[in-house]
Amino acid sequence: MLIVATTLVSVCGRTLFATPIPGDLEIVQLMMAIAISCFLPWAQIQQSHVVVDFFTRSVSLAVSQRLSRLADGLMALISALFAWRTAASTLSAMTTNESSMILEIPIWLNYATLVPGFSTMALIAVTQTLWPRAAAIRHTTEAPPITS
Repeated sequence: MLIVATTLVSVCGRTLFATPIPGDLEIVQLMMAIAISCFLPWAQIQQSHVVVDFFTRSVSLAVSQRLSRLADGLMALISALFAWRTAASTLSAMTTNESSMILEIPIWLNYATLVPGFSTMALIAVTQTLWPRAAAIRHTTEAPPITS
């Protein structure tokens, strides 16, 4: 809501009074990085990432569980890779003292806010890979077909 409010105030200020919030884009970018960092692990816990099940709709529960375990393992690897590279980018940006143009917010702050989220998501995905439960839950929580 804070992102929406910041954007709304800035756009209204720019349109009605010719006085936008200085550095509104920089503020929104930082808040978006924080939001993404917080919600990626939550999406992994809930198994609510986008799933294209066109080819797997008709497979058995055992196959579906193996595929889900494979997907969780791949998510763990990718998340760990992102956490590592984002941490490396954070350190690199810290050494260059690069900052945003208007508010002079250090750029490394944007990167640093992503590291905990990617790390947490990797740990959650590893846990889900080692102790699978997602495919069984996914199969049991599907809505029944609509019949007329």
